[in-house]
Amino acid sequence: AINGTTTIASGGTLAIQAGLSGNANVTIGGALTNAGLIKLEDTIDDSANLIIGSGSLSNEGTIQFVLDSSTNRGRTIDGSLTNTGTLDIEESGTISLTTANEVFNTVGGTITVDTTKTLTVNAGTTQIGTGTVFTGLGSTDLTGTHTLTVLSDFTHTSSALAFGGTVTVGGSSTFTVGSGGNLSIAGDTFTA
Repeated sequence: AINGTTTIASGGTLAIQAGLSGNANVTIGGALTNAGLIKLEDTIDDSANLIIGSGSLSNEGTIQFVLDSSTNRGRTIDGSLTNTGTLDIEESGTISLTTANEVFNTVGGTITVDTTKTLTVNAGTTQIGTGTVFTGLGSTDLTGTHTLTVLSDFTHTSSALAFGGTVTVGGSSTFTVGSGGNLSIAGDTFTA
């Protein structure tokens, strides 16, 4: 568990690596700020999980989902995340927002998803706006009952953004699918 106020400085690394002895579960009970690198690595038969319990996670650096074996068991961030840095999705993974109060805020952040990989953001609220960048040839999929809040004007121009769940798009700003953008929807609601 990480309790109290903790900072991973630029150049520093926190590796959460599953191994032969089971899943790697790290729980945040305080405030964790990442200006360096957080790596979630699964190996053999187990998964790497970062659980944001009563704490908070602010990413100003890089969070990387990687696979260190041929068996893909999973990488999960469970709880609210503020991303103004980069999420580097080299292997599929999940951001799980299990309560209505949990938020994935990526205004000013970059999400890079490699080819054939998916970042699943399950339920809760995702916030995007000016400075949010989706890159790579993979996809970001909003699943479950999900709210996408557009906090400032946003133009989606690159990698696939999928609405695999029931998504309500709202906010006081404009959501535009621009040239080169890809958005898959079915039964979703736009109020923005």
